[in-house]
Amino acid sequence: MTADLQETLTRSTELTQSGRHDEHLELMRDALAHHRDEPEVVIRAAQAHLVAEPEEAAHLATEAVELAPEDPGTLTRAAFVMFHVDRLDDTQKLFSRATAAADDDFALAFDLAHLGGQLVLARGDEAQALELFELAFENQPETATYGLTFANLLAQRGEHERALQVTEEALRHRPGDQLLEDMRLRLRIAIHGMDAVPPGATFEPTDESDERDGR
Repeated sequence: MTADLQETLTRSTELTQSGRHDEHLELMRDALAHHRDEPEVVIRAAQAHLVAEPEEAAHLATEAVELAPEDPGTLTRAAFVMFHVDRLDDTQKLFSRATAAADDDFALAFDLAHLGGQLVLARGDEAQALELFELAFENQPETATYGLTFANLLAQRGEHERALQVTEEALRHRPGDQLLEDMRLRLRIAIHGMDAVPPGATFEPTDESDERDGR
């Protein structure tokens, strides 16, 4: 790996972790002009394009898979991109390929479990989805939206007390996360009524699509 490529990837990680998504998108656009043959650059670029240019994100995810067709990490991340642009058939195919390619020490195993939960939920299997969401959340409680996804499905099933427990656990790992704060307030209202609302509190509807750069 060249020094220039390493510097780009390091900067990419820094921008992503600090939530500077517009800057990350610009960085990855520039990186594509110089490192189009590097699957790590292409898959990061796909993730960076998700919000602003979802069709380009899907195109880049496909390109990354063509560059690294047997790499379970690339396959998993590409599958997340396809899921977030509502290409469920492509998601399922990539998920199956990633599962087949992954070994016992696969670093993204729990991300793959979460994605599997999303796929079975799309088919209407809430019980299995809950199992997979719980597996992913218990092992990666710090990952954006994993607690939210798990708690939201519990709430939809009327399991408000358990959903609140999950939300509060997620907030211990992601303090200040506004989506989780809003979920906690809604759940407290569902359990205790409007007396649970602090004076002046407001909240917005939960939107799980706010997984800005994908996975």
